[in-house]
Amino acid sequence: MLTVQRNESMSDYMTGVLSNENGVICYTLEPGKERDPHPAIPAGTYPIEFRKEGGVYAWMSSDLTNRAGSDEQRAVAQQFIDNGVPHILVDGRGLIEIHIGNTSTDTEGCTLLGLTDNGQGSIGQSTQAYYKAYPIILQNTQIQYLDA
Repeated sequence: MLTVQRNESMSDYMTGVLSNENGVICYTLEPGKERDPHPAIPAGTYPIEFRKEGGVYAWMSSDLTNRAGSDEQRAVAQQFIDNGVPHILVDGRGLIEIHIGNTSTDTEGCTLLGLTDNGQGSIGQSTQAYYKAYPIILQNTQIQYLDA
């Protein structure tokens, strides 16, 4: 199972780390719990499904393909095209996804991934983190969110 351990919680963003039984995969960035109208999802365990539709799927399919600089990254881009964007099923909420982005303004309730935590609601190297994390996410059917 994947786990997001939230570390820093501000009114408009939360940072944390995504991990599994093998250790830390990358950093995470989400909207803050008080952000209106798209706050962070509550702590808990949620199923993951994959969707091959919608705006995030369309732009990320293109972005991952165009930025791929190695055969391994091209393979991840193809996995994304074949399987879709990870969609976290949260009761009462729609379209909560795991996608690329670098600041809290890049998310409307979703979880963003990065290789660096730049502080003050910013993560870096999001696309590179996605190439690393996506094959691992594909192997999981649940994700757990833990508050600090």
